[in-house]
Amino acid sequence: MVFLKDTANVISYVYLLINFYKIENKLKPFFYIYSMSILVILESPAKCEKIKKILKSLGIDAIVKASYGHVSDLDKKNLSIDTSNFKPKYVVNPDKSKVISDLKLHYKRCGKILLGCDFDREGEAIAWHVSELL
Repeated sequence: MVFLKDTANVISYVYLLINFYKIENKLKPFFYIYSMSILVILESPAKCEKIKKILKSLGIDAIVKASYGHVSDLDKKNLSIDTSNFKPKYVVNPDKSKVISDLKLHYKRCGKILLGCDFDREGEAIAWHVSELL
Protein backbone atom coordinates (compact mmCIF):
# COMPACT_ATOMS: atom_id res chain seq x y z
CA MET A 1 0.00 0.00 0.00
CA VAL A 2 1.10 3.52 -0.74
CA PHE A 3 -0.02 6.62 1.16
CA LEU A 4 -0.39 9.69 -1.05
CA LYS A 5 -1.24 13.03 0.53
CA ASP A 6 -2.98 14.69 -2.39
CA THR A 7 -5.33 13.57 -5.15
CA ALA A 8 -2.99 15.01 -7.79
CA ASN A 9 -0.24 12.78 -6.40
CA VAL A 10 -2.51 9.74 -6.88
CA ILE A 11 -2.78 10.44 -10.60
CA SER A 12 0.94 11.14 -10.95
CA TYR A 13 1.94 8.01 -9.05
CA VAL A 14 -0.36 5.72 -11.07
CA TYR A 15 0.86 7.24 -14.33
CA LEU A 16 4.53 6.77 -13.36
CA LEU A 17 3.84 3.22 -12.18
CA ILE A 18 2.26 2.29 -15.50
CA ASN A 19 5.07 3.83 -17.54
CA PHE A 20 7.75 2.15 -15.40
CA TYR A 21 6.26 -1.29 -16.02
CA LYS A 22 5.89 -0.58 -19.73
CA ILE A 23 9.59 0.30 -20.00
CA GLU A 24 10.80 -2.59 -17.84
CA ASN A 25 8.74 -5.17 -19.70
CA LYS A 26 9.49 -4.12 -23.28
CA LEU A 27 6.35 -2.03 -23.72
CA LYS A 28 3.95 -4.74 -22.62
CA PRO A 29 1.05 -3.13 -20.81
CA PHE A 30 1.18 -3.25 -17.02
CA PHE A 31 -2.25 -4.88 -16.79
CA TYR A 32 -1.31 -7.59 -19.29
CA ILE A 33 1.52 -8.67 -17.02
CA TYR A 34 -0.39 -8.63 -13.75
CA SER A 35 -3.99 -8.87 -15.02
CA MET A 36 -5.17 -6.97 -11.97
CA SER A 37 -6.46 -3.45 -11.53
CA ILE A 38 -5.26 -0.73 -9.23
CA LEU A 39 -7.51 0.14 -6.30
CA VAL A 40 -7.49 3.82 -5.39
CA ILE A 41 -9.17 4.67 -2.08
CA LEU A 42 -10.10 8.31 -1.45
CA GLU A 43 -12.10 10.08 1.24
CA SER A 44 -15.05 11.50 -0.68
CA PRO A 45 -17.16 10.14 -3.54
CA ALA A 46 -17.00 13.50 -5.35
CA LYS A 47 -13.22 13.17 -5.66
CA CYS A 48 -13.65 9.58 -6.85
CA GLU A 49 -15.60 10.59 -9.92
CA LYS A 50 -13.05 13.22 -10.91
CA ILE A 51 -10.05 10.93 -10.36
CA LYS A 52 -11.78 8.12 -12.24
CA LYS A 53 -12.33 10.39 -15.26
CA ILE A 54 -8.73 11.55 -15.27
CA LEU A 55 -7.30 8.04 -14.94
CA LYS A 56 -9.62 6.76 -17.66
CA SER A 57 -8.50 9.55 -20.00
CA LEU A 58 -4.89 8.42 -19.39
CA GLY A 59 -5.84 4.86 -20.30
CA ILE A 60 -5.38 3.52 -16.78
CA ASP A 61 -7.74 0.83 -15.54
CA ALA A 62 -8.34 1.69 -11.91
CA ILE A 63 -11.09 1.02 -9.42
CA VAL A 64 -11.69 4.21 -7.46
CA LYS A 65 -13.62 3.90 -4.19
CA ALA A 66 -14.44 6.25 -1.32
CA SER A 67 -14.19 5.62 2.41
CA TYR A 68 -16.82 8.32 3.06
CA GLY A 69 -14.76 9.89 5.82
CA HIS A 70 -13.75 8.31 9.11
CA VAL A 71 -14.23 4.54 9.29
CA SER A 72 -13.23 3.98 12.92
CA ASP A 73 -13.29 5.93 16.14
CA LEU A 74 -12.39 5.61 19.79
CA ASP A 75 -14.69 3.30 21.71
CA LYS A 76 -17.31 5.44 23.48
CA LYS A 77 -18.40 2.71 25.90
CA ASN A 78 -14.99 1.96 27.39
CA LEU A 79 -11.91 3.95 28.31
CA SER A 80 -10.49 3.45 24.77
CA ILE A 81 -6.91 3.49 26.02
CA ASP A 82 -4.88 0.54 27.21
CA THR A 83 -3.44 1.81 30.49
CA SER A 84 -0.50 -0.61 30.42
CA ASN A 85 1.03 0.89 27.26
CA PHE A 86 -1.22 3.93 26.60
CA LYS A 87 -2.22 2.80 23.11
CA PRO A 88 -5.67 3.85 21.87
CA LYS A 89 -8.30 1.23 21.05
CA TYR A 90 -10.31 1.94 17.92
CA VAL A 91 -13.62 0.40 16.89
CA VAL A 92 -15.27 0.40 13.47
CA ASN A 93 -18.19 2.79 13.14
CA PRO A 94 -21.36 0.69 12.81
CA ASP A 95 -22.62 2.75 9.87
CA LYS A 96 -19.36 2.12 7.95
CA SER A 97 -19.42 -1.69 8.06
CA LYS A 98 -20.89 -1.91 4.54
CA VAL A 99 -18.23 0.46 3.19
CA ILE A 100 -15.45 -1.57 4.83
CA SER A 101 -16.79 -4.87 3.48
CA ASP A 102 -16.96 -3.34 -0.02
CA LEU A 103 -13.37 -2.07 0.25
CA LYS A 104 -12.17 -5.48 1.49
CA LEU A 105 -13.85 -7.17 -1.47
CA HIS A 106 -12.05 -4.90 -3.94
CA TYR A 107 -8.82 -5.15 -1.94
CA LYS A 108 -8.68 -8.92 -2.54
CA ARG A 109 -9.17 -8.47 -6.30
CA CYS A 110 -6.58 -5.77 -6.96
CA GLY A 111 -2.83 -6.01 -7.30
CA LYS A 112 -1.93 -2.46 -6.26
CA ILE A 113 -3.64 -0.30 -3.65
CA LEU A 114 -3.21 3.47 -3.40
CA LEU A 115 -4.57 5.41 -0.44
CA GLY A 116 -5.10 9.02 -1.46
CA CYS A 117 -5.74 11.23 1.53
CA ASP A 118 -6.20 14.94 1.99
CA PHE A 119 -3.18 17.02 2.89
CA ASP A 120 -3.99 17.28 6.60
CA ARG A 121 -3.85 15.20 9.79
CA GLU A 122 -7.45 14.13 9.48
CA GLY A 123 -6.86 12.77 5.98
CA GLU A 124 -3.80 10.86 7.15
CA ALA A 125 -5.79 9.40 10.04
CA ILE A 126 -8.55 8.22 7.70
CA ALA A 127 -6.03 6.57 5.36
CA TRP A 128 -4.24 4.94 8.30
CA HIS A 129 -7.49 3.52 9.69
CA VAL A 130 -8.45 2.15 6.26
CA SER A 131 -5.02 0.51 5.88
CA GLU A 132 -5.29 -1.05 9.33
CA LEU A 133 -8.74 -2.47 8.56
CA LEU A 134 -7.68 -3.91 5.21
